[in-house]
Amino acid sequence: MAKTTVQLVYPNHAFDKPLISQLVKEYDVVFNILRADFGEDRRGRLTLALTGTTEHLEQGLAFLREQGVTVMPMKKNILWNKDKCVECGACTAVCPKRALYLDGQTLHFDASLCIACEKCLSACPLRAMDVRLFE
Repeated sequence: MAKTTVQLVYPNHAFDKPLISQLVKEYDVVFNILRADFGEDRRGRLTLALTGTTEHLEQGLAFLREQGVTVMPMKKNILWNKDKCVECGACTAVCPKRALYLDGQTLHFDASLCIACEKCLSACPLRAMDVRLFE
């Protein structure tokens, strides 16, 4: 299965169309909403993590473009702010790839193992973890 993160920019004419439902139903794409921002002008941005076969992702994103939605591929990184961190280890309990781990009482972050699932963001009581999106 392929994975990608995209930011969708909706024009006002596409606001009330069930485009994401169609993406799931017709192209067998699984989505997770990472961020949504829609204004009163019926325009907005939706950042999604998408999973599916490469072919289905390409077809689904082409469908969205045909509907007038701007599709911008995104990348993201998890950032660890060591200065804010007290090395409590709460993040290690939720990290599925063990990118965050304790060695004795010292917290370590192996960014090469991180899949940017963002579970550590909500687990950290001091908000020492953050996500950075970039194109």
